[in-house]
Amino acid sequence: MTVQQYLKKISFYDRVIANKTYDYNRLSELTKGLSGPASDKEKITSSPSGDRLCNGVVELIEIEDEIRNLINARKFIISQIETLSLSSYEVLYHKYVKGETGKEIMVALNYSSRSTYNLKLQKALDEFDKLYNHIYKDKKW
Repeated sequence: MTVQQYLKKISFYDRVIANKTYDYNRLSELTKGLSGPASDKEKITSSPSGDRLCNGVVELIEIEDEIRNLINARKFIISQIETLSLSSYEVLYHKYVKGETGKEIMVALNYSSRSTYNLKLQKALDEFDKLYNHIYKDKKW
């Protein structure tokens, strides 16, 4: 995996988190319509409604865990970017965390030309790669 592929995982995680959050909210709404026993004295027997409620709650917990793991993986990569020099941090943060285009980054960071942006981006990628390539270089996307 290249440094660019590794950093693009941030936006991939963002999309998956959004999808999983949608699934969670949808399932949560569906589960709200189901109910368990009305009281402690009510005889508990297996019922399709109770089973669906239990299964829904279990699935909600699983989705929460998946979202939490994705958020942690995203935070891990961002924490690596945060260890870089200010110039490298800024360009990588704008590109890979905020998802800005080269033109938007040039404006935000007051770069006078496209070549300045390209040089700063390459320097930042090289700095990141030097520090962290042992984490991703042998992994497949």
